[in-house]
Amino acid sequence: MQPLPDGIGREDGIVFFNNDAAELAEMRRAEAWREGWDGLADVWREMRDNAEQQMLELYPHEVAILHLRLLELGSAVGSMLFVHHTYLLCTTPEFAGVDWILCVLSCLRLVFFVPRLRAFFKYHALFREARNQPTPQLLRRKLRIAMAWKPLGHKFWCISYCSWLCLVPCLWYYGNRTGFSSRVLANWRLSLSWFILSPVVSLGILFCLRRWIKLDRGMTEARLKASTTVVKFKPPWTGFGSAECGVCLAEYEEGEAIRMLPCGHHFHTKCVDVWLQKYLNRCPFCQAIIDQPSDTPTSKED
Repeated sequence: MQPLPDGIGREDGIVFFNNDAAELAEMRRAEAWREGWDGLADVWREMRDNAEQQMLELYPHEVAILHLRLLELGSAVGSMLFVHHTYLLCTTPEFAGVDWILCVLSCLRLVFFVPRLRAFFKYHALFREARNQPTPQLLRRKLRIAMAWKPLGHKFWCISYCSWLCLVPCLWYYGNRTGFSSRVLANWRLSLSWFILSPVVSLGILFCLRRWIKLDRGMTEARLKASTTVVKFKPPWTGFGSAECGVCLAEYEEGEAIRMLPCGHHFHTKCVDVWLQKYLNRCPFCQAIIDQPSDTPTSKED
């Protein structure tokens, strides 16, 4: 390789002037930082997605109720802050200095509240529909649809809200502290409190649902009747297997109600109905999902 003239260098096949070496090193450091942050963001997104999937698999009913309660609480808090903002703007006789910037920010928050309210009704309808599904499989499917839906301008709303949270204290601290700016700061404190406390409230609601509230995790009674058949036992037994219940291990007696599942297994109605409605809509023997018509193959996959 031929030596380069004075004042010119080469690195990784790139020829540059020596006075540009510092700029090149700075660009490479910035690129390394950017790659590092992108890697952390990818890890965070993967952890969040995995946590959401585990919650959906283990506690789908709790997830649906949790989102409904949070939406209702969030809408109540947002409405109170909206009223407070409107009151501040209507009762301030004049603005001075930094008050005009705070006034513009407050007006933007009021304008953005309208589409956020529409998004609330849409979210609430989606999660309510998911909560009313007759089986946990349909519940998980509807929950994924509800959690994946994002309103138009969702990212812009998040960025504007975070920007508002950052700008208000800075304007109050560095600008002229007037009565209006102090009252806007009080509104900012309430918003920040809800922003911080909402995850704590989520954990509290989830803890209460898991600890004290008993939820039916199986299928509804109407879905159970549509997916299975009930027969009265009459000897001699001509069905699948022996004439005994696989739950209580007692032999069937004449006149007892026997529930026939699509997979072919059978049990006392008083024994298996509790399992299918309150715990899991799967056959206690083969774990086949009980949610298909009798002429449809029963899958063992969720």
